Amino acid sequence: MRRLLKVTTGLLGTVLFAAVIGFGISTTKTMPDHAWILVDDAKRVYLSQPRLLTAREAYELKYKPDDDCRNSNGFVSEGRSLTGLFLQKIGLLRPVPERWNEGGTWNW
Repeated sequence: MRRLLKVTTGLLGTVLFAAVIGFGISTTKTMPDHAWILVDDAKRVYLSQPRLLTAREAYELKYKPDDDCRNSNGFVSEGRSLTGLFLQKIGLLRPVPERWNEGGTWNW
């Protein structure tokens, strides 16, 4: 009986020791092939999913626009001329599709 108690205590101690050590060893998983990623065509690189904010939230947090995106007009949508806006206002022209949907998603 005493021998069984020693074996059981030793086994329990080993399992407990392995469990404690196991908490200190981390693992990683690589992204799956079906994961959505962002790509930068100019640099030919891909990026992990960023934190999504509204433009207002980014302004309030004092974030600055990426120079490459700003310089390639990534944050603007082409609009109509003043005459085109007038013709649109009186109903002769339909609105130009914008880069963003009403919910704020990108309309590429």
